[in-house]
Amino acid sequence: MKNFTSSDSSPTENGVNFFYLYNVTNINISKNLLKSIEDIKIFDTLINLNISYNHITDISVLKNNKSLEVLKANNNIITNISDLAENNNLTTLDVSENKVNYPKITMNTLKSLRNLTNLGIKGNPVI
Repeated sequence: MKNFTSSDSSPTENGVNFFYLYNVTNINISKNLLKSIEDIKIFDTLINLNISYNHITDISVLKNNKSLEVLKANNNIITNISDLAENNNLTTLDVSENKVNYPKITMNTLKSLRNLTNLGIKGNPVI
């Protein structure tokens, strides 16, 4: 399986149960009222992740996902994107309409993303 949408799995008490999936490269779990994406860490081949329109505050779990190229995380409650600083394969990052703050840390993070060509960051206190 290469693609996953939230309708492909049965829910668990902590959200969506991903543990039976292998080699997934694309996940779309947008619009699911999720508060956490902790289970995403098992997907080390993940290239495209859409977590938009949820209630996510913390994306630190993505820190070690070096294959991630596209992250759509708009319309959440994310305050800090510094954990993305080493995700050098990121070409598209959308964190618009969040609570991203810490201007100096945010700018340093964005500068470190050398392959970033598409950025959405409007609607944040940092702007």
